[in-house]
Amino acid sequence: MNDPTNNDVMEKAIQAAKDAGACCPEAVAEILVPRLCVEQTMAGPTVFCHSESGAIPLATAVAELRQNPTIKGLFDRGAGLDLHHLTTPIFRAVRKRNPELLGLA
Repeated sequence: MNDPTNNDVMEKAIQAAKDAGACCPEAVAEILVPRLCVEQTMAGPTVFCHSESGAIPLATAVAELRQNPTIKGLFDRGAGLDLHHLTTPIFRAVRKRNPELLGLA
């Protein structure tokens, strides 16, 4: 269950992105995949995201991504992406889930 590519984990990440108002929730979840983990809590298995400060709730990780000006277009369709400043992992995640945002078919 601690596999971030597990369908249940991805579904929770996509739902967290939708709850945050992302217009491209699949791409947002794909960006988080390398940092996702499942930890056992009193409420049962819970998806967290690793950060420099430790494991943070998934909603917090999505909120942090929302503040990134490079990927504003994943949350606000009219904002676009700053293609010159996209990191390679983010570029690959967007290309995998929403290639049309990069001008690809």
